[in-house]
Amino acid sequence: MRRVRKDIALYETDIEAGGFVYSLSMAGIGERFNEYVQFDTTAASGTGAKPSSAGQQRLLEHLADELRSLGLTPDLRTGLLIAHVPARKELASVPAIGFIAHVDTSPEVTGAGVRPILHRAYDGRDLVLPDDPV
Repeated sequence: MRRVRKDIALYETDIEAGGFVYSLSMAGIGERFNEYVQFDTTAASGTGAKPSSAGQQRLLEHLADELRSLGLTPDLRTGLLIAHVPARKELASVPAIGFIAHVDTSPEVTGAGVRPILHRAYDGRDLVLPDDPV
């Protein structure tokens, strides 16, 4: 086992087979979410750039650094971040899966100053936000 971050452990199950098992704690997921939302990723309309704002580029670069820390080789180009995790040899015939996410926030609502609230035991009732005037 190799500890990548305090919240991620990388288990090298069989290097020759290309097998890796990542373990991410639930507490670590919340911490990472809180870290990611601190980036102001408000889209800048009319720029024609990809990504359209510097905040989006900073988040993409941060995510690329995290992928490198996991031993992956990220490919960051014009607003896209791609990384390939090879299958273990015995699973080479299994179809690949892709995970896709966007890093922008609508220009209609700012992405600056986000203060996330993580509800660990959400029971389905309406959520009242601290700054909600209603």
